[in-house]
Amino acid sequence: MNIRLLACLAVLAVAIAPARGGAADRLETFGPELVALTIGSFTSAEQAKADPAYSVVESEIVRIWPQEKGRLWFYQENAILETDGKPGPGKGKPYFQRVFSIEAMPDGRFRREVFELKEPAKAVGAWGSAAPLAE
Repeated sequence: MNIRLLACLAVLAVAIAPARGGAADRLETFGPELVALTIGSFTSAEQAKADPAYSVVESEIVRIWPQEKGRLWFYQENAILETDGKPGPGKGKPYFQRVFSIEAMPDGRFRREVFELKEPAKAVGAWGSAAPLAE
């Protein structure tokens, strides 16, 4: 092999190789914005008002386990508050509870992974706690 070809291959290898710590750096850079956009209280009240085919659902999403490195962790709880103009089961009886994480991938994308709770009844209302799912 000639030296020019080896030099081109070396430059190409460096150019396409992910930077060491690149994913961690992206999570560090974009993490605060991802958290700000992800957490909060969300409702379908306007949609349900505009179209009675929809129920009023509220979703609560909070950050959990902030000390964990490499991923951002969240707890999400959804509850039906109203269906067909009548009260729904309410926040005390959510129909959806999940933990999910967001991590930066070496190729520049972010990946969301969803996990089911083993004992969801123990977590009902955890979004309102000062340290949700701390145990």
